[in-house]
Amino acid sequence: MAGKRWLGLVGLATLLANAGCVTCCHEASKVGYDAGPGCAVPLCDRQKVYAVLVNGLTPGGSAGLDALRDRLAERGFTKVYVAQVVHAGWLEREMARVCADEPGARFVVVGYDLGCVAAKDIAERMAAAGVPVDALVYLDPAGVKTGAVVSRTVAVRSGGATAPVPHTETVYVPSAGHFDLPGCHASVEAVYRQMADAAFRVVHPPVLGPAVTLYEHAPVVPFYPAEAGPETLGSPAGGLAPVDTPTRVGPYGVPWPGQREGRPLPMPRKAEGL
Repeated sequence: MAGKRWLGLVGLATLLANAGCVTCCHEASKVGYDAGPGCAVPLCDRQKVYAVLVNGLTPGGSAGLDALRDRLAERGFTKVYVAQVVHAGWLEREMARVCADEPGARFVVVGYDLGCVAAKDIAERMAAAGVPVDALVYLDPAGVKTGAVVSRTVAVRSGGATAPVPHTETVYVPSAGHFDLPGCHASVEAVYRQMADAAFRVVHPPVLGPAVTLYEHAPVVPFYPAEAGPETLGSPAGGLAPVDTPTRVGPYGVPWPGQREGRPLPMPRKAEGL
C-alpha cells in the first residue's frame, strides 16, 4: 500500500513539474510578426515556404540549428522543422501531409554535419514524389559525395572543413567554426536566400470574379448618368468655375453633362442656414 502511495506521489509530482505550455501561443511567432513590416517577401508568400533542418551528430544548442531557426524567424520565416537523422521518415511523411493540406507549399531542406546524408535522401525522394523541393543546403557536409537532384544545391563550409562537394555552389566562411556555423551570418543568409527564392515561386489560386466587399454601412458613391448631371440642380450661387481641361471625367469614368461641349462645372452651393 505504501509503495502504491509513493508511486502516485511521484506521478503527481511529474505532472506538476511538466504543467504549462511548451511555447506560449502569443509568443511562438512574435519574432516573425515583428519582422513582417521590414521583410521584402510578402507574408502570403512566406507562409507557404517551409524549412526542414536535419541535424547530424553535433549536439544541439544556441549556436547550432536552433540558432539558425531563430535567425530565420527574425527574417520573417517561421515555418521551420528541426529534427535528427532518426526522424527522416517522419519528416518525409510530414512534408507529404503539408503538401496535401496546403496546396502551393514549397520546401528548402538543410543538412548539418552527418545530417547532410539524410537531408540529401529526403530532398531527392520528395522531389521524385512531386513535392516542390526548391533547394538543398549543406552545412559542413560529412559523408556526401555530390549534390542532390533538386533545383539548387548550396554547401556552406567553415574554416576547418575538408574537401568541397562536387556539383554544389560553395560558400566558404573561414571565420566560423564547425559548431557555430549554422548560426553565423553567412549560413543564415544562404538559407534565407533559398527560402526567399522559393517564396517568389509560390503560385496562388486565381480569384474567381471581382473582389466585392459588401457591408451594412458601405459608402454610396454618387453616380450621374449621361442625361442628368450636376447642371440639373439649378444655377448655383457664386457663379461658375472655369474648367481646367475638357477631359476631366466624373464617377465611373462618365463625363459630366456639359463637359463634352466644354461648358464649366458648377460651383458647390452653400448650404442654407450656415
